[in-house]
Amino acid sequence: SNLKITGIIGLIGAIICGTGEFLLHFDPQARFTGGYDFMADISDSRLTAGHFLAVFGGTLYFVGVWHIAEMLRPAGEKLSRALFIIGSFGFVYGGMWMSSRAMIGSIVHHPEIVEGTNLVELYVLRLETLLQVIRITTLVISIIYIVMVLTGKSRYPKWMAATSPIVLLLIAVYFLISPMIASSKAVKAKLSANKYQNAVIPVIGYYDGMFGPGTGSFFAMAGVSFRGHDLITSTAIAKALNFATNIASLIVFLIAGQLVWVIGLLMMLGQAIGAWLGSHFLFKINPAYLRFVIVLMCTAMLIKYADSVGWFGLS
Repeated sequence: SNLKITGIIGLIGAIICGTGEFLLHFDPQARFTGGYDFMADISDSRLTAGHFLAVFGGTLYFVGVWHIAEMLRPAGEKLSRALFIIGSFGFVYGGMWMSSRAMIGSIVHHPEIVEGTNLVELYVLRLETLLQVIRITTLVISIIYIVMVLTGKSRYPKWMAATSPIVLLLIAVYFLISPMIASSKAVKAKLSANKYQNAVIPVIGYYDGMFGPGTGSFFAMAGVSFRGHDLITSTAIAKALNFATNIASLIVFLIAGQLVWVIGLLMMLGQAIGAWLGSHFLFKINPAYLRFVIVLMCTAMLIKYADSVGWFGLS
């Protein structure tokens, strides 16, 4: 019962903190590359509400990370303790960073106060650097989480390893080492078609809408693992499933009026060319080569994602 209660508290904390961060940062025009100018359009009431919710929700993260450590403890006492200590350390820094966001918003709202000073530069130097600590601790506890879940000894089922932020690395490793992926023959299905369609497909579709990277690889991996398809067949089926999730996303963004038509049309053209080439070469290629192409692309996407959020300090 304690695990259930702490899990619920951690989930509530994540929702509250996420809501606060949304209020502090959401910009429909996505102007996140030009400093803090986007905050000029965020009202004082939004900054106040977002500040309160983010800080309050962040305090509940400690309960959540304790819950995760306890769920992992059967797979290793020392590693689970390390995860709790490192995660708590990161959340302290995260709370300090989050509590500063309303302040930088207020500075943007009142430029006359900071005119002739270097307050913004000092903010970047002293507080934005905390993000590097948060990113490093998140990476470390994500790796610990994946390793411990995949042992099969924790209280989490193995598939929960896919909920890690470094899920693309998980996909790449799976495609690299799985003997099922290397096989060119179909094997016995572990799930019926009905269970696969009603349970696995919606979960991957939800992931695509929420996060997205590697969805096609997830569909291919699921087809091999749960339906016993060979990699070629599973990849072909994954294309149709991925197309369906993309159509759903297109409808949502059409309704919201948030489409960048030029980029979208160029991507559609590239997708059409890639689909034509893929359909002509897919059934001719050796599955071993296809496996390494998937690993290469997953790794490339992971590196691009890591750079886009500042892991390497290049962007």
